[in-house]
Amino acid sequence: MRLNCALVSSFLFVSAVLADFHSEKQLEPMFLQRAKKPINGTPHVRAPASYGVWAGGVVERNNGTITLATGTFVVPHPQGAPGSGFVIGVGIDGLTCTTAALAAGVNVMITDHGVNVIPWGELWPRIIKWNPDPPSNDLIVSTGDQLRVTVEMTFSSIDGSFLIENLTTGKNWSDPLKNNPDSPLCQRNAFWVIAVVPDGKTPLANFGTTTFTNISMKAPGNYVFAGNPVVINSIEQNKTSVQVQPSSDITITYG
Repeated sequence: MRLNCALVSSFLFVSAVLADFHSEKQLEPMFLQRAKKPINGTPHVRAPASYGVWAGGVVERNNGTITLATGTFVVPHPQGAPGSGFVIGVGIDGLTCTTAALAAGVNVMITDHGVNVIPWGELWPRIIKWNPDPPSNDLIVSTGDQLRVTVEMTFSSIDGSFLIENLTTGKNWSDPLKNNPDSPLCQRNAFWVIAVVPDGKTPLANFGTTTFTNISMKAPGNYVFAGNPVVINSIEQNKTSVQVQPSSDITITYG
């Protein structure tokens, strides 16, 4: 596997975007990056693998049958300087698929006044939706809240939807995402990750320990156990560690 620009772009949460909370906006390729040199000198790296921007777990189905990915996590309270942060996401594609990636999750950013937790959903390369502040729906997310994030391909490989459920408050936010006919999902992999904000400027905040639980996916059409995720681990020169439990829970630890 190689890091694909689709996945990097799917975590395109730069400071300028955070200051502009449109409910829906066209994405521009403001941050496209491939790994310049594979870690072991070859273009394909197996677990433990490194892509330079995120850490977590991936399950592959190279026959292209994945239609849904879901997982639960508690939003960690970050430690660090104002202006630092990280991204937590659940998604489909972006590793080996060059045409599209479907993802949803939250941005966690430290500000001078506290911590902002900003929900989002995206179908790369066309649209990203942010939950504005104050939100246009009932979903408000704080650190310590337990979230269940689900993304699903709907009707065809060019359309999707996302659902972010705050299990602590009982509120949720769902929205359809429509892509271009020439940008289909490949349906080859599902991922559960923490990512560096890829603007090259935002420091990674200390997120402590975060665990994705109850991870599962549909492939094809029926829920299946997302067993034996491939470990991906390379954030800020390996300042994280990742463990996959026998239950396939994915635990990511800072430091």
